[in-house]
Amino acid sequence: MFRKSPSGSRSNAARLAAAKARQKPAGKKLSALEVAGFYWNWFTKVVLNVLGVLTFSFGLYIVWQSVTQKVISLAPIAVPKLLADNGYTSDVAAQRLQTTMYDIVEVGHLIKAGPNIAQQAELPSIVVPSTGWSIDAIASYIRSFFRIESRWNVSGDITHMDQKLWLHLRMNGRDLYTTATGVDPQHPNDLFGPAAQKVIENTDPYILAASISRIDENRSVEIAERIISDRPATDPSVAWAHTLIGNTLYEQGKKDNAIAEYRESIRLQPRFGLPHTSLGIALNAEGKSEEAITECEKGIDLDPKSPSAHAGFCYVLGAMHKSEAAKAECDTAINEYHMSIETDPYEPTPHVKLALLLRRLGRTDQAIKEFRTALDLAPRDVLTHIDLGLTMLQQGKIEDAVVEFQKAIEINPRLPTTHRSLSKALRQQGNEESAKAELEKALALEGSH
Repeated sequence: MFRKSPSGSRSNAARLAAAKARQKPAGKKLSALEVAGFYWNWFTKVVLNVLGVLTFSFGLYIVWQSVTQKVISLAPIAVPKLLADNGYTSDVAAQRLQTTMYDIVEVGHLIKAGPNIAQQAELPSIVVPSTGWSIDAIASYIRSFFRIESRWNVSGDITHMDQKLWLHLRMNGRDLYTTATGVDPQHPNDLFGPAAQKVIENTDPYILAASISRIDENRSVEIAERIISDRPATDPSVAWAHTLIGNTLYEQGKKDNAIAEYRESIRLQPRFGLPHTSLGIALNAEGKSEEAITECEKGIDLDPKSPSAHAGFCYVLGAMHKSEAAKAECDTAINEYHMSIETDPYEPTPHVKLALLLRRLGRTDQAIKEFRTALDLAPRDVLTHIDLGLTMLQQGKIEDAVVEFQKAIEINPRLPTTHRSLSKALRQQGNEESAKAELEKALALEGSH
């Protein structure tokens, strides 16, 4: 028989007493401070977890945006000492190219959004602290790995040779463009028109095709046909290209061919509303009224908030002499344009399209007001200057029209349409000699294309 050690008994008793001391008596309520501490710890853990999830999600979003957002990044363009000494620095040259590209994108921004254009210094540089890598570097690696083309880095230089200035551009390290004919050192801005078109053509060719469709329809169709042949049929740009070609053919009076292009666009992208509206207008011109109404209604069903769909239906109903129905559609289109303007008051396109509709309805004073508003937002939009001038000619405001055509020529002197329009206005002024000179310029430019 063993006897318990006194020291062991004391040790066990001490442990038991300590355990009892740690235990709360049954039914004893926690103090307010203890309850507050418990909930504070719980709240802190929840907040930290939520913040962690949000931070991670935001990081993924930023990376995804950087990977997928189409951006043309312009580096400073090296300039010769001749220009730099006169304040025409590398940054100024890049800014001139950027502005010229913006002009193209604004005009072509009718169906789809064009790429963003920014100088390298304007692009944000976010660094992941734990890695030391920037978001752009991570996105660049992802784009390279998956062969995603969404960032185009453009650099270049201007050189002075043979008393002329020459521009050379590179895109993502590869040669892209070299000036065909040198320009006067007193007019360096003349370097950037063709160069800007080349950059846009290699990044988003549909935007270029749409932007020049009214001023160089042959080249516009050529680019659209290249989109159709080079890209898979599932690419939405292919359907848009068919619609663009259809619009050109319709303006040329080739309505059967235009109808075929619209039908092909619908076959490729049956959920696009615009080709249905365009097809409806073309069918109505062919005397197929019932089919025209059906297609216009489809266009509205697919895109009920599209002012262009309602405006197109307005034209069709007006041609059928269904005045009340036409007025209702036109009013709807005008309201939708106003809503677009309220949503984005700094976007010129809704003002231009509203002005064109108002002019067609004979409300030329209102149309002129909208054209002027659009030019306040985009003063270098050549086509808007031309449209404003043509509207003024309708009102008999010949001198005002001449001013607008001259402004368009200052912005881009190589557009035959502008010289033809100016020739028409000068002839109405009785200035036959100047009118003949402008017409000769237009013919010369058309022959050089």
